[in-house]
This record gives sequence, C-alpha cells and structure tokens, in this order.
Amino acid sequence: MNEMKKYLYAFMFLTAGACTVSQKAEPDTTIPPAWAKNMVWYQIFPERFANGDTTNDPTIASITTPSASFHVPDDWALTPWTSDWFTMEPWAVITGKDLKETTQHRRYGGDLQGVMNKLDYLSDLG
Repeated sequence: MNEMKKYLYAFMFLTAGACTVSQKAEPDTTIPPAWAKNMVWYQIFPERFANGDTTNDPTIASITTPSASFHVPDDWALTPWTSDWFTMEPWAVITGKDLKETTQHRRYGGDLQGVMNKLDYLSDLG
C-alpha cells in the first residue's frame, strides 16, 4: 500500500469515528412540569391593563420615533380603556392614515402600579 493510501485510510477512519460520537440528549423541555399542568396562567400587558400612576403616562414626545410613518398630531391623547378597537380616535382620523397605521401610536397609560393595584382582582380570578 502506498503512503498516500495510508493517510487516506487513516483520515477516513478518524472521520468516521468522529461522526459516530453521540452527544448527550437534552431533556425534553416541551413537556410542562407536573406542578404546572393544572395551573391557570394569565398574561398581562401592563400598558393596557390598568393605569395606576398618571404621572408616568406617555406623552407625544415619548411615543414619537424617527421611523414613524407620520407626525403625531398635537391633539394626541391616551386611548380610553373601553374604546372599540376598530374605531379610530379623533387624533388618528385627522392624520389621514388608516387604522393599521395609526394603532402603532395608541397608548392606554397602564403601568406596573396599575397591576399592583389590581392584585386582589387578579387573585379573585383564581
């Protein structure tokens, strides 16, 4: 056997050996732990849940971004909590943009204080 074949066989042997090394299987993290199976879970979006501190409410300056597709009107205001999602606010109507474009500037004023104020309510939900 010539020298080149020896190196080729050695390379193939080492490569085949390296390919058969198995890695430790990770535990299946898609199966929830037993304690979580019968739990009720709530997801809260603080900004849209409850306004507990009006001193930190959004302002025109805090919602304006350089990438915005339009200038936020001077009469912009927080969106009322009970408003119909598909009804445009007066400030949104005057932009001349459609609902899809103006919803990015909606703010409800909710905050963590609002969540904390509603902990009894959340607890009563079960």
